[in-house]
Amino acid sequence: MTVIETFELDGPLPHGRLAIEASAGTGKTFTLSTLAARYVAEDGVPINELLIVTFTRAAAAELKDRVRARLVEFANSLKSATEPDDALLAQIWSEDRQIRLHRVRTAITEFDAATITTIHGFAQQVIGTLGSTVLTDPDAVLVDDTEAIGRQVATDLLVAEAINEAHPPAEIPVLKALHHSSRLALNNADSTLVPSTDPAESSPRAARLRDLVDEISAEVDRRRRAAGTLSFDDLLSRLRDALHDELAGHNACQSLRHRYRIALIDEFQDTDPVQWAIFDTVFGQADTDEGDDVTDTTLVLVGDPKQAIYAFRGANIHTYIQAAHDPDTNLTGLAVNWRSDPAVLRATQTLLSGVTFGSDSIRFQPVTAPSDHDDRSFTTIDGTPIPALSVRLTIGPNVVRHLRHEHLSTGTSGEGAIHRELAAHICELLETSVIPDEGCAGETRALRPDDVAVLIAANREGPVIRDALAALGIPAVIARGDNVLESEASSHFHRLLAAVARPTDTRRARAAGLSWFFGWDAGRVAAATDAELNAVQVQLHSWGETLSDRGVAAFVGQVWAETSVASRVLALADGDRAMTDLDHIAELLSLSGGRQTSPTTLLTTFEALSGGSDDGNLEADLAARRVESESRAVQIMTTFVAKGLEFPVVCCTSLWLPAGAKARDNIWWDTATKKRTIDVATNEKWGPDDERAERELLAAQEAVGSHLRVLYVALTRARHHTAVWWLPTEVNWMTGLARVLFARDQTATIDPDLFICAKLDHIDVDESLARLQPLADASDGELEVIVVDDPGNSAAPWTGAATSNPVELAVATLDHPLDRERSRWSFTAITAGAHDHHRSIDPFDDTAGDADDADEGPAEAWSSRAADLMGDDEPIRATGPGDAPLPLGDIVGGAGFGTLVHEVLEIVDFTVADLTTEIAQAVTDRLAWNPWPVDEQRLVTGLEAAVRTPLGPLFARRALVDLAPSDRLDEMSFDLTLGEGGNRSTDADIGRLLLDHLPADDPLGPWAASLTDGPFSAVLAGHLTGSIDLVARVRHDDGIERFVVSDYKTNRLASRGVTPTAAHFQPDQLPAAMAEHQYPLQALLYSVALHRYLRWRLPGYDPAVHLGGTAYLFVRGMVGPDTPTTDGVPNGVFSWRPASDLIIELSDLLDGSTRTRAL
Repeated sequence: MTVIETFELDGPLPHGRLAIEASAGTGKTFTLSTLAARYVAEDGVPINELLIVTFTRAAAAELKDRVRARLVEFANSLKSATEPDDALLAQIWSEDRQIRLHRVRTAITEFDAATITTIHGFAQQVIGTLGSTVLTDPDAVLVDDTEAIGRQVATDLLVAEAINEAHPPAEIPVLKALHHSSRLALNNADSTLVPSTDPAESSPRAARLRDLVDEISAEVDRRRRAAGTLSFDDLLSRLRDALHDELAGHNACQSLRHRYRIALIDEFQDTDPVQWAIFDTVFGQADTDEGDDVTDTTLVLVGDPKQAIYAFRGANIHTYIQAAHDPDTNLTGLAVNWRSDPAVLRATQTLLSGVTFGSDSIRFQPVTAPSDHDDRSFTTIDGTPIPALSVRLTIGPNVVRHLRHEHLSTGTSGEGAIHRELAAHICELLETSVIPDEGCAGETRALRPDDVAVLIAANREGPVIRDALAALGIPAVIARGDNVLESEASSHFHRLLAAVARPTDTRRARAAGLSWFFGWDAGRVAAATDAELNAVQVQLHSWGETLSDRGVAAFVGQVWAETSVASRVLALADGDRAMTDLDHIAELLSLSGGRQTSPTTLLTTFEALSGGSDDGNLEADLAARRVESESRAVQIMTTFVAKGLEFPVVCCTSLWLPAGAKARDNIWWDTATKKRTIDVATNEKWGPDDERAERELLAAQEAVGSHLRVLYVALTRARHHTAVWWLPTEVNWMTGLARVLFARDQTATIDPDLFICAKLDHIDVDESLARLQPLADASDGELEVIVVDDPGNSAAPWTGAATSNPVELAVATLDHPLDRERSRWSFTAITAGAHDHHRSIDPFDDTAGDADDADEGPAEAWSSRAADLMGDDEPIRATGPGDAPLPLGDIVGGAGFGTLVHEVLEIVDFTVADLTTEIAQAVTDRLAWNPWPVDEQRLVTGLEAAVRTPLGPLFARRALVDLAPSDRLDEMSFDLTLGEGGNRSTDADIGRLLLDHLPADDPLGPWAASLTDGPFSAVLAGHLTGSIDLVARVRHDDGIERFVVSDYKTNRLASRGVTPTAAHFQPDQLPAAMAEHQYPLQALLYSVALHRYLRWRLPGYDPAVHLGGTAYLFVRGMVGPDTPTTDGVPNGVFSWRPASDLIIELSDLLDGSTRTRAL
């Protein structure tokens, strides 16, 4: 047995390859975040050279928050003159404080450069560096539709099999079996499949089933390629294969080792062979070929093999064992449990000592509690300790016995007895026990229902247990891990959307009538008159119009208001659950359906989500069903949902059930091939009896190992008390719980031979107690083994349900002044102050930004103001007789036109061969969603001319048509901090800074001077948000790459009734238009945003070199390659390259790190 040494988080930083076994409650996430912060502070690892990989987006988001919080904690400690009390922080504080503080602050500033992602996110990044080496479509969409497409292909092939009559009917499998077998194959792509396709080696039926499974796999792959999609497993498999390419794979690995000095892999016990092959290839032993610039990456694998319970998702515990026990891996473990009372840990160790969890390499690891944890904090009201672990043998006299075996029970009746006894036990704990009050040190409080979790094996048990608790007045909710799109509410929503998509279809209207939204029963539907049905159809049509015009949120609001669906659904027996699901589905549709969408499109979106084909855009976490009530209630959930969670009290009612320990499929680990082997024809009973028995034995051992790991997860969720029920039946003596309880010798020590046997012998009540009593006797009351009975209806209700007094509420008082200057600003919000509008924008509106597409306005609306700003009596030259009209000159303007132009230019690839068709298609698509009265042909012609117009010196005299997709960043959104350094700037401060840098004869000088008066009265504190139309990377003839801020403008620049001509867009006319709309201020703010972005993202960034200036493109005046120019600057293009020092100082000014200056 491998000895696992203790990993000390405050010890020397690990290098090389390290595995950390993080037993339950030992602080895995804290360890990861602390290690990441220590590598930054102590080893000087830049944050962009740190890689953390986990397995869900939710986990990645949590890790980002935790790592950043840990860095902030380090920074606060390092800048303090007082040594921290925390030992680890004191260790960080003790040496090189200023150097470490600089490193940590830099990491916080540049935190967005850290790569903290999922395995699939990491794979996508790596594939981007490999290019054509990966044999996949670079434009393929990543989706998780294996279940749906596999089912469809299986159905199609089985139909074809029946029609072709190529095989006898007896050899053709049923659809359910074929789909199940193909799903196993598709979800375990790196596994070995048996039997072979040779009937002589198995049976004709088994061989044909294997043939069909192979055909399904090939057809699924073909359909994916044809549809331009890629599954998550495909992504990883193709990346693994590409990394073994002799040249490109080698170079990619070298590049990744240079990029990432530290790689931390979370939840490593859930890794499969393909995922590990990727990590091992990239971050394993560096190549040592002569001439290689070898860079060693520290690889830290963190996980707990005892909690590897996701084999059904493809996770492979044997992968962990191989990697963790590799001679090149230093295997360590965390030894302190921060979750549970010491009494709980000792009782759990007493029960699990000597237990293995599916492999001799996976053993129970004892852990200790911190010294400041109360030893036995779970007591009765009078202070009597309550056992930390209660093993409850449900074999009392009132439990219904098996007809032939008096010492056994029947599963069905015994399960009911457990549910009633569970309710009675929880009721007793609620009445008599107290736990530590975390809000008041040293104090206790009564146990509440929401302190209790009931862990079950399957969701079907939830409602039954909830009802048993409700019978005693104990509130309970079911925290489901299943998909809300598979709920009953989903079927009702589907009927509604189908009817809204086609309201004239009377069949759909009748189906909608049967939904919760109308509440009709079958009788009313059958008897409905034409007038009643017509009223339903009219209402459906109205809702469809709302959906098309105003979007999903408005549609849902109207349906909810007009149907009283909430009151109707809440009146159901499971009303809270159903209403929660309806609201959840409505939210998912709002996320996926956008603001305005057609009923047909929303129905298609809904069906795609329900079928799983859109999982690349909608993560499964988002669709996991939510708890239906936030009230203080017992939480009922499966052990799979509970993994990673903790509760004061945990009740495990289902670990005795045999289902989890039975091998539904023959799946086992082949020690010879080091691969998982799957029998896709298990039910065919193929092959010789002895070989089949061997397969079944190996599969059974795998299933029991998995069941034991589920048991470990269940037994390690509690802080103060765990209760476990055992029910002896005829068929559950192979379960993990049976082995843990009864595979013991006379001293109650685990007997290894008994523990791994196929099935334990039945034992009676007396023998059961005899096997376990020594454990209880030696535990000093921390572990109890008791016989419990079925209480029937005799249990008294919980008195707390009736006597609990409502909390007396008081009006809160505000004891500090509100900072009313802090806000979420945008350019539009800043300049709105000049017009007495509310300047700041909704801080909860994530879509808010610079919504300034309404560039339109006749010249007389701004010419007088422009004259004041620019010192010119005639800022716009009158139209001359030789001026030619412009393609876009007199197209009707307005916010809708501005939005249309922006959206088209955002999505068009300027470099395509047929630019006219590309623009025309984009225009047609956008007008289909947002109609605007415009001549499409003229718009296409005008936009193509604008795209082909040379843009002057800032663009090296190239046009947009010369800008490759890789050289453009469209709609770059940003959020910048304002005033974080302690000083707050105003618009007047910006004006004064600008005057310091502008030449005396600069055409924007008068506008800058007007800004020093503070026309907007804006004190800039909080955040600045915005979206830059285009950031262009321009390669100049001197080889230097510069980045230019570009903004599309659709202003007419001509007086009302006057058709705009080229003269209105001459370069000398544009400063006036810029000044009137305050666009120079926008250009400066956007330049600061670009400066900060490049500072974080561009290696070797030099503002004086890389900041390329700003170009405002007035598209109405841009007429193609022959656009008139003045001194090399084309009409319609306002070019301005502010001094880099100005942008740097403005960035500091806005950040508050420099003091403002008075005039």
